[in-house]
Amino acid sequence: MPLIIKNEIGSIFIEDTVIQEIVGLSVIESYGVVDKASKDSFEGIFSFFGFDPSYKGIKVTINDNDVDVDIYLILEYGVKISTVCQNIIERVKYNLKYYTGINIGDINIFVQGIRTESDL
Repeated sequence: MPLIIKNEIGSIFIEDTVIQEIVGLSVIESYGVVDKASKDSFEGIFSFFGFDPSYKGIKVTINDNDVDVDIYLILEYGVKISTVCQNIIERVKYNLKYYTGINIGDINIFVQGIRTESDL
């Protein structure tokens, strides 16, 4: 379901996948993020076969004019989880506001794992 922004000239439709792409690129740029985790088994199957979309691990929910985002991550061992997550939230909010102008509701981060040097 696309996000609809109405103005005096007409309407702008922003698809969920566009928002997921912006969030995905913002997350990968952040320090301490190793990878995005699969948010469900469907994404896990695609990852198993080598198809790894940039919006993997990101769920977007549109409520009226607000957008809620759930992000599933794997972080690097040794980073302070709360600091990394706070930086990601700030970066995602800034990029979504800058590129789309939409209102951001909740941004929830779910840390699914920690990866060490030996796991790489």
